[in-house]
Amino acid sequence: MKAKPILAALLLSSTAALAQPSVTTAGNKYVLIEECTGAWCGYCPDGGYILEGILATTPKTIAISIHDNINTIRGDQTSMDMMEPSDGTGYDFTHATGYGGYPSAGIDRIPNNFTGNVSQNKDSWAYYTTFALGNTPKFDVTLLHAYNAATSTLTVWVYAKTLAAVTGKYNINAVVTEDSIASIGAGYEQHSSLFRNTASTFYHKGTPNADSSVAILGPADYAHMHVLRSYLGGTFGDAGVIDDNSAAGKTYAKKYTFAIPASYKKKHLHIVGMVQKYNATDVNDRAVDNAIEARFDSTAVQTAVADIAGNIGNIDIFPNPATNNLQLTASTGNVEDINVTITNVVGQPVLSHTMKLGGTLSENLDISLLSNGIYFVNLSCNGSVVTKKLVVVK
Repeated sequence: MKAKPILAALLLSSTAALAQPSVTTAGNKYVLIEECTGAWCGYCPDGGYILEGILATTPKTIAISIHDNINTIRGDQTSMDMMEPSDGTGYDFTHATGYGGYPSAGIDRIPNNFTGNVSQNKDSWAYYTTFALGNTPKFDVTLLHAYNAATSTLTVWVYAKTLAAVTGKYNINAVVTEDSIASIGAGYEQHSSLFRNTASTFYHKGTPNADSSVAILGPADYAHMHVLRSYLGGTFGDAGVIDDNSAAGKTYAKKYTFAIPASYKKKHLHIVGMVQKYNATDVNDRAVDNAIEARFDSTAVQTAVADIAGNIGNIDIFPNPATNNLQLTASTGNVEDINVTITNVVGQPVLSHTMKLGGTLSENLDISLLSNGIYFVNLSCNGSVVTKKLVVVK
């Protein structure tokens, strides 16, 4: 969410920005701010304003605004919010992680020093964001996406590479958000309890009720930003993609698809890729390690994905010569399974393997049973084939 003074500049940036079919953290740490908010929440405009200030002044920050339609609990029209994700992932997050009111936010899902849960008061968001930016990431995150206009389907690939050895479980996820949703109509018009607050940006903003205790902010005063549309891997991501206790230098991948509803403004969509720690028994021990965000584009990504799907030319094998183990590393953004067949000099297969999308893309093969000699490693993917010469020396 945001106040009007910031909105105009961001809308211009959103519509004029270059396409981002591929983005990566490139060894840098990014911080994910997940705001808990609601159109019915009278004090949430201040939270949105604070959030936009952090994003504008602090590089490498990403926001997700999770709307909660508490009308489903209270049953009154004033508490309705039509921006709660229909798949329930937003509700699961805000209620499972012990959010202590609205507005509040999780900063990389790091627990609060006092309460022990991930909920942070808006006055501490800037502090915790700076603190989280000082953490050293264990993962690089790379995000690619494509759009099929015929089916209105978004396809997303999230790649996670370990920058250091990790302990425990880590999950991978992709998120779709939408900017610039107008404050118009039931479930969208933003309530404000700040009309009489002289210290607030929203002092005398909007149309007040009879005693000015609550005002409705119109589109000239407010727009909903970073609105969560879906956690594509569920609230806490997909398990089993990243190996437990993974070694450094390993690359993992996960593919997601999302049917974009006709009501969404595609030019205002963003995609976030993220990796987070996962403790199955403690919801407050699931800190986000790293994340990256891309602006959606519906025109440039088709060419990009065609190149990715057929390009396996940069897959490396090492060491070469090898003795007992061979490392296969996919250094490009392959989006299909990679079939590996090792043949001898007369073309007889001696070993076969499949590198699965959603599993590791950096794997060790046991070649201890191969004798000294020359072999050929054949890698096939989506109709493309690459053959590399391998020398085995015992």
